[in-house]
Amino acid sequence: MAKLKIGADIKNYGDVRNLIIELINHSNEFEQDFIIKLTSNYLKGSELKISKKEIYLIVDEILDLMQRKNVIVFNNGIYSTTSISYTLKDYYNQKLENSLVL
Repeated sequence: MAKLKIGADIKNYGDVRNLIIELINHSNEFEQDFIIKLTSNYLKGSELKISKKEIYLIVDEILDLMQRKNVIVFNNGIYSTTSISYTLKDYYNQKLENSLVL
């Protein structure tokens, strides 16, 4: 596994997605806003200019994919992780599968 990039080491949106996935994978229970705030905090010092709305959209997309893959469950406003891990490779494979559906 590659070293998790934070702050000045975050150079692109792939780094942001990887950060978000790792934050989710290492949280037992969380609210979406918590992941957004944590992501924003870890982005401090990065030269990448990304708005809170963009972070929200990326988090929302990842949470949706992770729910469909049964990696997380949503109940009463709280997300919980399952024992299944999710990787950036899984994220891009799912995106590819979705783009191939007619």
